[in-house]
Amino acid sequence: MMLISMSESISHDVIRQMVMRAAAMSAKALTGTEQSPEGRLRTLMEGHGEVLAARGPG
Repeated sequence: MMLISMSESISHDVIRQMVMRAAAMSAKALTGTEQSPEGRLRTLMEGHGEVLAARGPG
């Protein structure tokens, strides 16, 4: 997880990487069977958090 101060701008490449990582995590959670249902939900929620973090506070 990347921590960036509010006054520091984030490049589009970093935002794209965060969203793509969240999408890959979520796709694996949806299609993989090696995790328990609770583990899959936890992974999906982490992916959702990554997208919200990429979106920013506004």
